[in-house]
Amino acid sequence: MDLLSADEAKIACEQMMSSAKSGVILSAFFSVPAAEWILSLKPENLTVVIRGRLSDFRSSAASLEAINLLLNAGHKVFFNFELHAKVFCFSDQILVGSSNLTANGLNLLERGGNLELSTVVSASEQNRSIVERIVKTSLPIEKDTLQKLEAYISTLADGETNAEQKWPLAFFDEDHDIAIWCSDLPDYNFNQSITDDHKIWGEIARLLESGQISDATKLFEGTRIYRWLYKFVSPSNERGQNFGAISSELHSQLSDDPSPRRKNIKLFQQNLYSFIERIDCELELFRPNHSQVLRIKPPSQV
Repeated sequence: MDLLSADEAKIACEQMMSSAKSGVILSAFFSVPAAEWILSLKPENLTVVIRGRLSDFRSSAASLEAINLLLNAGHKVFFNFELHAKVFCFSDQILVGSSNLTANGLNLLERGGNLELSTVVSASEQNRSIVERIVKTSLPIEKDTLQKLEAYISTLADGETNAEQKWPLAFFDEDHDIAIWCSDLPDYNFNQSITDDHKIWGEIARLLESGQISDATKLFEGTRIYRWLYKFVSPSNERGQNFGAISSELHSQLSDDPSPRRKNIKLFQQNLYSFIERIDCELELFRPNHSQVLRIKPPSQV
């Protein structure tokens, strides 16, 4: 697998798209020149997933006009507010790298573009499954939705934007409309993670063990599963949710296909609870009548 420059990646994409005619593109950002480039290659059935945050459109990192061009040509567009991947999946090949679906990312401008690197890998069953599950858990954008988004943005004052701007809840919940997977849950309990986990949960455990409490808490509260838990538990106030209720909801919300067995989810959940017991976050475990309940900490304890 050789590394490709932005020019070489563009050529590879053109060859893939021209021969396959259909496929999936994942890109955080999306611009009009990129939409015009796609349409010039005349794909028959294209799915494009972009991040779609309000701040992306306000900063011109993404374009509603570009989306409109694809929808008018009969293609599909989705939002996934967690997306950061850049993937071009066509037939038996996948180009993956740092290039967004923009003029700078794919070097579509005469003056050149960004310094990007990509490579082409096989579209194996496992790799295609990863791409397909991202599409499956993304939000479809229809023409009527696009018109509402355009109308809303037109009401906003011009000027500097920031990453904290979010779509009104009447359109999307950028914090809640996220998919969760078994891979978002810890494979080990807190103590085991210190030595056995080499992903984010091991990093959280080792930070806390070394006394870097603030860093560990920030990393923990930034995980998808923590944000999902907080959203699910918060309406219950101080009553909280018991272990079984959370386990049942997890089982119904996990995006893995096939869905994991309930007993496996409970093991993941127990591992997660071992982190909550050690980290000073806004969630807490307590045991009324010998049952294990998770709740938002009362204001007096925060």
